[in-house]
Amino acid sequence: SIPAGKTLVVSAAQTEAVLKAITPAATAKLTLGAATSDKYASSAPKFYSAKGTAATAGNTDGTAATELGTSAAIPVGTYTYGTLGFSANNVTAADVTGWFK
Repeated sequence: SIPAGKTLVVSAAQTEAVLKAITPAATAKLTLGAATSDKYASSAPKFYSAKGTAATAGNTDGTAATELGTSAAIPVGTYTYGTLGFSANNVTAADVTGWFK
């Protein structure tokens, strides 16, 4: 598990299943020094390359979070766990939970 506000650094390539077995608290960070050895599968907890933005005052000007594609590995980088993304343009509060780059 990774406590809130702490970072787990994984230097060697791991499978997606190993990464998804980690139990993160909100604001935990995961730094990957190598891409996963297999392709990303869209199952919880999900990984996102962009957080998205909220709509303002109920308008539809927000943008949805960008989930990683399933044709490639989870790339190198630092990801933060939490409810940080937005699933639809008219959402004004974060509603997507997962790992965000």
